Amino acid sequence: MRELKNEIERAVILNNAGQLDFVLGASPAAHQPADRPSPFLETVADVPTLSELEERYLRHIMERTEGRVRGPSGAETLLRMKRSTLYAKLKKYVAESIPVGILGVGEPLMYAVTLPLVCPFVTACLGAGFGGALAALLHIGTVSQGVSGLFGLLIVVPGQQLGYVAAMLLAYAAGFVLTWFFGVDEQKINEFFGE
Repeated sequence: MRELKNEIERAVILNNAGQLDFVLGASPAAHQPADRPSPFLETVADVPTLSELEERYLRHIMERTEGRVRGPSGAETLLRMKRSTLYAKLKKYVAESIPVGILGVGEPLMYAVTLPLVCPFVTACLGAGFGGALAALLHIGTVSQGVSGLFGLLIVVPGQQLGYVAAMLLAYAAGFVLTWFFGVDEQKINEFFGE
């Protein structure tokens, strides 16, 4: 009986013609006509991995809670997840996003860390302003627009790469120093991310 149930379920899942046509005891490949590709393979090609889905959903929840982890409207409550597990996942994604941030994609760090804490976001923006000011003083130009970070080297006017790197390093250093002195609020960090 269980075999019959499994055969019928398999035929229903693999069927995309509207009519069930299967042979009992045949291999799963026999349920799919040779001239028709499996509908499963068509849908799996563009499906993100479970890890990618988890990261996207965690980012969505952190944006929705404005970075708040604890409390009734915090991420741990919405996700019904132990705080230590949530912190471990956040640390993993933040650590993975640092190299990506250096390459010019800053959204993961911005949404998950600096924006919820406000002051680090402002000090990072001010640091970027210092780098932008140096780039303006050095008359750094680009041949197109669209990328930043290290990949920005690909669009900088030839011969101006060293100035671009200096401006980028100044932006990072100024953002770090300003955040170190003015953007660290231990109470707010503990409120959002726990002790």
